[in-house]
Amino acid sequence: MNLGEMRAAVARKLSFRSTSPDQDFKGATTTWSTIDDAINEALKDEHEEALTEAGYQRLQMSYSASWPANQLLFQIPGPIELSDLIAVFDVTDDTRGSPLWMGDRLSEGSIAWRDFRTMEWGDSGPNSTRTLLITYVANPAELKEETQSPMFIRANYHHLIPWAAAIILRLEADEQAPSQWLKRRDEIRMRFHKTMSQNQPYLTGPRPLDSFLSDLY
Repeated sequence: MNLGEMRAAVARKLSFRSTSPDQDFKGATTTWSTIDDAINEALKDEHEEALTEAGYQRLQMSYSASWPANQLLFQIPGPIELSDLIAVFDVTDDTRGSPLWMGDRLSEGSIAWRDFRTMEWGDSGPNSTRTLLITYVANPAELKEETQSPMFIRANYHHLIPWAAAIILRLEADEQAPSQWLKRRDEIRMRFHKTMSQNQPYLTGPRPLDSFLSDLY
């Protein structure tokens, strides 16, 4: 489902008609702004639910960057936040990589954090340019265009978002969402989490985080 289809699904549940100007769920600036806000709020909520229940593996993304020789500082590129960071690997000499940082631990003695976005290498930077692989949990992109679809959620479970969004809008209207709506959302959510937990992707690059942490501890 794309944003346009999700709008239609939410509108059907709420008996919303875009041609009627005086309805509770009409946005202040555009016809769909309130419904769009609820869809994006639901998307963030379901992303966090999936992260908690099923783990980060299927929500993980990676970014390649270079740390130039003799450059003291390296800044984690935006929009990656430290709270979303999983690990930083040095893959210059080995595609499987060796960790510079992971699990809130610095694994390389010459590396330190200058601030929450900046890493520091010794007194003068690495002796040669290093290729880094940064792994992180990506946050869902805001849906703005009708043709956009949610990231990380399989197409079979896209209908979870309209149910969650409709519940949010009923709550915002100071109305109780029907129990059957809550049951439907929870049933889809449970199946989605179960699917995410099965057949986790096999990593052919740097070793999994848990493997390195068992060595560190």
